Formats: sequence, C-alpha cells, structure tokens
Amino acid sequence: MKSVNPSRVLFIRWKSIGDIVQTLPAWKALRAAFPEAHISHMTSAENQGVVKLFPGVDEVLALERRALFLLKRGPGKLTASWRTIWKATLGGKFDLVVDMQSYGETALLTFLSAARSRWGLLYKNARSYAYTAPVACSMHGHRTDAYLEVLRQNGISGAAPNRLHVPEPVLQAGRELLARMGIRDTRRPIVCIHPLTSTPHKNWSLEGYAKLARHAERQGFQVVVSGGPSDKEQLQQSPLSTWSLACGQDLATSCGLVSLAGIVLGGDTGLTHLAHAAGSRVVMIMRSSALGRSGPYQHPDRAVTGSQLADIGADEVISAFDLACCEKREPMNEIAVNLASSRLPSI
Repeated sequence: MKSVNPSRVLFIRWKSIGDIVQTLPAWKALRAAFPEAHISHMTSAENQGVVKLFPGVDEVLALERRALFLLKRGPGKLTASWRTIWKATLGGKFDLVVDMQSYGETALLTFLSAARSRWGLLYKNARSYAYTAPVACSMHGHRTDAYLEVLRQNGISGAAPNRLHVPEPVLQAGRELLARMGIRDTRRPIVCIHPLTSTPHKNWSLEGYAKLARHAERQGFQVVVSGGPSDKEQLQQSPLSTWSLACGQDLATSCGLVSLAGIVLGGDTGLTHLAHAAGSRVVMIMRSSALGRSGPYQHPDRAVTGSQLADIGADEVISAFDLACCEKREPMNEIAVNLASSRLPSI
C-alpha cells in the first residue's frame, strides 16, 4: 500500500442506485484498509437510503443537487446543499478523497477539498487536474471492477464480496408493506417483479412479465409487482394490474421487499442490483451488449440477454426463473437463512 494513512476520508458516488450498489466491493475494501479512519460517503439525497445500508459509513453527505441554484426548491434546501458542499471540500478537512462519480462537478469538489491524496476515475483528460492519482476508466469490463481498479492502483488490493447486510428494521418495513397488500402467509414464497426502469429502452415486454407471473403462481408463488411513484398509472393499465402492486414506497422499504422475496425479476435497474447485493435470487432481463458492463456482478448466469430486448421470449425468461427456483443459495443474513430453510416450490 502506498504511504497513505488518512484519518478522514471522503468517498463520492452521487448516482444512480445500481451504480452505487456496484461500488459496494470497493467501499468495503476501502473501509477494511483504513479501519480507524472517519469515512464520509457523499451521494445524491434521493439515494442516501442505499448508502446508509453500506457497512461502516461514519457520515452520509446527502446533496440536493437540483436545489443548488434553483431557489424555487426553497431557501432551506438551498442552504443545506451549500452546507454539504462546504463539508465535502475545505470544511471537511479530508486527507483522502476517492471520486467514483467523476463528473466535472465531483472532480472540482475533489480538487477543492485540498486533500493530500485525491483518487478518481478519469473519463476525460481535462479533469486530471483534480486528482493526485487519476485512473483511466476502461470502457471494457464490469463497472465494479473499474471501481476496484482505482483502489488497486493506489495499493489497496483484494475484492470484498458484493453482499449487503439488510438490517431488521428494513426487513420489517418490507413485511409491513406486504401485510398492507394482504400478503401475510410467509410460508408461501414470494416473487417480486420490477418491470420498469428509468430508461424505456431497458424495459422488457409487460405482457411477457404477465406470462411469467401466471407461471410463478402455478408454481405456488405469491406475486408482487413493484415500481416507482411514476410507474403506478402505467402498471395499473397493464396486464400486470391483476397482481398486488407496490409503487411509491421509500427506498428502504423497497429494499426490504426484495430481500423478503424468494426471487426478484426485472431489468437492468437499481432495485434488481440492490436485490442481487442483498442475496436474493435474481433474474435480470437485459441487452447482451450491457451484460459484461452492468450485469449481475460475478453472476452473468443470472441474466437473460438478447441483442434487443424484443428478441427475448417469455419461454426463455420462464426457463431462467425455473432454474433460479432450483438454485442453492448461501445464507448471508437473517432473511437468507429464513429463505434457505423455507421450501420453494419444486419445478
């Protein structure tokens, strides 16, 4: 390891949920390398629920990015945002800043921190001024490995598992959500379908998901369909409207929901990545060109791919679902132990 022994560290990743989850192995490796350091994690305010699940976070610096210059969002949020900027720069007195976002703004913040050591991914050479140890970002390979490479090139080796411990209050929030939807029988396994992403070209057929839901019910599963606040109307008017619909809950409750599910199916989106890290069995439906870059980390077998999503048939996804039902999983937290001891329907 290079001669760095920081007492205060800032780790930056603003967005999006899936990308934040994919920094988890790098976060764990950094935390293990500096066990005595105070480590702050800076993220966008809407994603702080994910960051709070990361182990060993001493402080979350949640930034309301849209409030920085838009007074219509209120003077309180404006003031809080600039206070967060101050705490992330000279006010934080950081010895080391690790910029895993590498936007022009985060590069500037990294530079303004005046930290002795400043590490970061380098997407554009013009931002190299910000870092004492820039690491060129390869467009090949998984994003998680790119984040780990920033640490490796600065003397921190060893990849921590991409596993997220889900605390009991988060699980309880998931249980309460299920109860509100009338699902109280935990002896019957649950499948959670999360069909929509923030990018329409990543969305598979809603009709295909409905075929899968009917198949899962025949296999003895209870089916829950989840989505964001803006997804509710579309899902209510879709073939998936037949099943229990959970839309608009906070991120922690969504995490509890997917952690309680025996299997989670969806596109290349934050909640499926979160479910994968939490130890749930995942079937991710995505374009083959994105698999090596953003598929389920170290488990490409948990993705169903095609050159175009329209090329992926329902029978192919159903086969992947059936295989997931048979997959053995290693207990990694309380809910994993519960699911390992429960009986999934035989195929």
